[in-house]
Amino acid sequence: MATKKQQSEFNKNVIDYITSIGAVENPKANFYWYELNTKAGILLIALDEPERSEVFSIYCRFEDEKKAFEVLGDDERLNSYTGKWNFHNGIAESALNNLKREISPLLDGKQIN
Repeated sequence: MATKKQQSEFNKNVIDYITSIGAVENPKANFYWYELNTKAGILLIALDEPERSEVFSIYCRFEDEKKAFEVLGDDERLNSYTGKWNFHNGIAESALNNLKREISPLLDGKQIN
């Protein structure tokens, strides 16, 4: 089980990464803290408040689920009705690496860190 400290470090690493590829704070933030322009439209991104948990999560949702489906096709994690495209893993590094790997093709020439 991840500690609150491990969750905080995970959140920091995710925020450092997404801001390095162009994510900005979401001015309309309710649940989603950041937004990122991608080839599949605007991707909204949120993280859990740090607390003890068995899983590290990155919550993502495309604003335009139809455009996301056109770009991503039959992606097993994309909910084509809501645009949700979440990442969950019991290992922090794996969760972040999964995000990096899967988001890389959606960026306009930006490299993953």
